Amino acid sequence: GHPETLAASLLGGLVVSGLSSDGTMVLTEKLAWPSDWGILAVVPPYNLNTPLARAVLPKEVSLADATFNMQRTSLFLAAVSNHDAAMLKQVLSDDRLHEPFRNHLVPHLQELRRELADEDTIGCVLSGAGSSVLVLVHARDTERIKGGLIKWRDRKAIQYRLLDLQCDSQGLRHID
Repeated sequence: GHPETLAASLLGGLVVSGLSSDGTMVLTEKLAWPSDWGILAVVPPYNLNTPLARAVLPKEVSLADATFNMQRTSLFLAAVSNHDAAMLKQVLSDDRLHEPFRNHLVPHLQELRRELADEDTIGCVLSGAGSSVLVLVHARDTERIKGGLIKWRDRKAIQYRLLDLQCDSQGLRHID
């Protein structure tokens, strides 16, 4: 039901995929994720119920919002391909199709964006439907930003986990 998840696990890197128009094939392209861009995942101690996370989305969206997000998708891929962190930061700063409708389900997303407003991050986005939030960072800034996130986490009544991740460029492999 989620070919993009399987494709990413198999191939590694940034994988874009979807079904062919007749639904018989999974179309997949792999892009290299810049090796000096890290990912900090802020994971709350709760999971979101997928049907609930989907139910809050509108059944219809305006042409303007659909166009806006399609442009952002194209710009996202170009920014990653061209290793353009400034462009990616701009692209990730706004979404009109899912984050605004899920903010009340993942209140720490906006809180983290406010917390990181003065930091040199590449982006702060909802991971899929949530409940985790991804903070994209330059490798040179990872420890400083991670330290700030640890201080933020330590002030919270609930315990968030903080994961320092790298994009796997190889995907599934057989190890003897």
